[in-house]
Amino acid sequence: MPALPHKSNEKAGDLIANATVKPLKEWNCVESAMGMVFDTTSSNTGHLTAGCVAVQRELGQPLLWLACRHHVGEVILDQVWSDLLIETSKSPQVSVFSRFQANWDSISHTDIENLCYPNIPPEFTQQREDTMKKTQDLLQQPFVRCDYRELVELSHLCISGKPSQGFCFYRPGACHKARWMAKIIYAIKMVLFADKIKNELGKGAVFAAGQLAKIQRFVHFCILIYVPWWMACPVASAAPRNDMLLWNSCKQYMKVDIVCAIAATKALSRHLWYLTEELVLLSLFDDEVTQHEKEQITSKLKLQPRESPVCVLAFASPRLSIGLQTPPAKQNESQIREQMSGPEIS
Repeated sequence: MPALPHKSNEKAGDLIANATVKPLKEWNCVESAMGMVFDTTSSNTGHLTAGCVAVQRELGQPLLWLACRHHVGEVILDQVWSDLLIETSKSPQVSVFSRFQANWDSISHTDIENLCYPNIPPEFTQQREDTMKKTQDLLQQPFVRCDYRELVELSHLCISGKPSQGFCFYRPGACHKARWMAKIIYAIKMVLFADKIKNELGKGAVFAAGQLAKIQRFVHFCILIYVPWWMACPVASAAPRNDMLLWNSCKQYMKVDIVCAIAATKALSRHLWYLTEELVLLSLFDDEVTQHEKEQITSKLKLQPRESPVCVLAFASPRLSIGLQTPPAKQNESQIREQMSGPEIS
């Protein structure tokens, strides 16, 4: 995709649409365009003049909206971090991360012994086993980004208590608040090195009063709830099942940490339009969905009137993907809870 003009009088949506549609026309691919994958910035997702609306308008046809799940997850992490009150500073830098980075060379980080591993609640034993298997499988594959691999390696270490082959701790990198991946990587390292920080640096060198306990809660949520969901995000066909599992896992996590669980469900509730009805069809191509479940979904589809939008699972809110109109008004929280818990397929 060509770079957009740095300064222009045109609206951002029109610039994005022109840059997107022009190569489609040059490649004679306009009729083959069926959907859009996009990050969730307002320049893309606004309902009047933003990129996704403008692309549909330029093409003259509705497209499937598939929001990048990594960007969806960013709002969840930010909400959990904020509600735990880990960092109250308004600075663009996360001060606890900056202190950890400044003291990195004073910590025996090459020694992977005597690390502090998170305690996994008994009710999450099965999730622990599933996550450990997923991390092992992923580490056998190439990664498009080094920080993705680092997160999987650290998660595997936390879950299994054993480092993967060739594992080492990397020097902490950029820690700006906008770098959501860095929050997890930094936090996991700080929890693993908690005893070393205390014994080798002294009290107050990195953590403020009560800060370590809050970061440990954040890490527990990440490795038990967020990371298993995040690892499946690149697979489009897994989106319907994966989103439902995320919601159910957050509900289950109420028994472990109600603050983190409420923060996550609150963030996800504000962005339910990402879970569009049409995405349910992708589950028919998901290897993790059983044949029996696919047959049930197909049976439900056949019962839907042709003139109305398909709605197999009740958790999805209508969105632009069913046409070129503006999105509906935001639902209240009670409606959201009812839809997300929706009736089982029968």
